[in-house]
Amino acid sequence: MKLLRHWITSTSQKIAKGPEICNFWHNTATTVALQHPFVLQQVLSLAALHVAYLNPAEQSEHIVIAAAHHTRSLQGFQSAISQRNDDIGEGSGIFLWSLLNLLYVFSIMGRFGRENDTTIEDRRARVLGTNWIPLTRGISSVFKSVDPAIQSDTFKALRRFGGCWESLDPKNVLCEQDRHFVPLAKIWEDNNDKATYDETLKILRKCYAFTNLFETRDTQPEMTSEWTSHNRVTGPVVFILYTPEHYFELLT
Repeated sequence: MKLLRHWITSTSQKIAKGPEICNFWHNTATTVALQHPFVLQQVLSLAALHVAYLNPAEQSEHIVIAAAHHTRSLQGFQSAISQRNDDIGEGSGIFLWSLLNLLYVFSIMGRFGRENDTTIEDRRARVLGTNWIPLTRGISSVFKSVDPAIQSDTFKALRRFGGCWESLDPKNVLCEQDRHFVPLAKIWEDNNDKATYDETLKILRKCYAFTNLFETRDTQPEMTSEWTSHNRVTGPVVFILYTPEHYFELLT
């Protein structure tokens, strides 16, 4: 109960700022989690990681607790996936779990992962995403399978990200740094995989524009209040999700 209380009173309010998105994590996500035990376990795992971050002296203990809750949540998720149907309620649980799992993975591989790097190879694998990039890419198929739930009113606040992304053209965003990306295309001009690299560069430019979109002077104030605080997290995730599979194959 302590972890659930911590989620409600602290963690859910720290994930993102802005009234609409904060309300989603604080109220909507909590409601969905209470309806699905495996999602609730994932919520508790994130709350435990948050406690570990806030209390360095008890960090190891709470990371172990977080891992235990995550293991139970993963087992429940696998069961839910194997039994899924067209029920929007079930799909909502699966979709929310996938989002929470991204937060868990980025926390473990990022802030807390540094302490587990015992060799240079460990650090290289973590930074280059040997483990977390395939995991992140894998949730795309999950999203497709629960699209009716994603389109429901439950996730209306999150769909604003998608609408912004689809309509975004980096050439129309005041982002001075974008000019540094354009000349990169000359590097692979005669490469057999030029099409893949061109598409990846296009996605990279779009992601960078996305992370800066709501920090420009021309941004509407009402949009800034909703977006500025979580765009820097969303950009890298979107890059991983949208970049061609062949590009990641070329990295190996």
